[in-house]
Amino acid sequence: MRSAKLLGLCVIVGVGLAGAPAAVADTSTAGSPSISLSSDGKVLTAALASTRFQQDAALDAWTPAEFETAVAIEGATTPADAGAPTPPEVTTPAAGRPGDLVTTRLYGPWPQHNMSRDTVGRLFIRDPATRVRAWYTATVVTSPGRNLLVTAAHCLFGQKDAQMVFVPGYDHGRAPFGLWPVVSWSRLAAFADSGPSHFDIGFATVGNMYGHEIADLVGSQGISFGQGRHQFVTVLGYDRQDAGSPLRYCSGWTVNGVLLSESRSTALICRLVQGSSGGPRYSTLDDRTGAGTIFSINSFGVTVYFEDGSTDRNEYFWGTYLGDEAYRLYASVAVVAP
Repeated sequence: MRSAKLLGLCVIVGVGLAGAPAAVADTSTAGSPSISLSSDGKVLTAALASTRFQQDAALDAWTPAEFETAVAIEGATTPADAGAPTPPEVTTPAAGRPGDLVTTRLYGPWPQHNMSRDTVGRLFIRDPATRVRAWYTATVVTSPGRNLLVTAAHCLFGQKDAQMVFVPGYDHGRAPFGLWPVVSWSRLAAFADSGPSHFDIGFATVGNMYGHEIADLVGSQGISFGQGRHQFVTVLGYDRQDAGSPLRYCSGWTVNGVLLSESRSTALICRLVQGSSGGPRYSTLDDRTGAGTIFSINSFGVTVYFEDGSTDRNEYFWGTYLGDEAYRLYASVAVVAP
């Protein structure tokens, strides 16, 4: 792994300073990955690489040349468990279409070169059985352990044996802050049985690098729960539309009303496609420092159908709203410093 510069900046569901480095993981031999259910039956956790042996194996599964062999897909890479949230066929009266409520939208390569770029990265996943390689988007968020990523649950669904690495600031095959092995992930157990975007939220912890936690090097973004859903937002993600799949963004007002009948969703017009799942939706983002507050997570695109038989020409991109369930999940995984 490459050495990385120290930024010493993190956001503590607000703003704060990075803590002291933790000890390096042990060097015992690999054990079998395990899945566990919390005592209340609400949180599912997978231990992927708790030993240094397992973490090195995950890192060895990925090289810069192999980054570009990965594919951007929706859903898990394990065929038996594959399945992103199923996009619904939304029917609404022909009059008063939701697109009329949108006043501003922007789209393109993300222009900022600050913490907003450094903390967002590609989450690479390799299934050792099928050798399928895929990527999604994830973000470093504030936690006592300084080692926590937020992403979508469907990026983790079925990945009980996967070799995962996170590459913050990924840029056309370059890993400016190195590769970080995913040690474990957690998601809401209810996700598998839910409808579109319900509970599509997950967290992953990564190992350290030379005694430093990831937030010590790149910083971390704030995360909030229970904010209002109708906001002007900035959405980031690594989608597959361009060569090299650079970090891209959308900005605009979330659609309020008929498309937001679900209490756990946010939606806006956005052209991001596969690969951007799991990316952050910021309710606030400082253009100068790149520090922001995440209130929703990219989930899936949807086509809107009207009673007159037409479809909306706009491309709606839905996200999982971070409410009470997401907060309980976060609290269960972000309680202990390493």
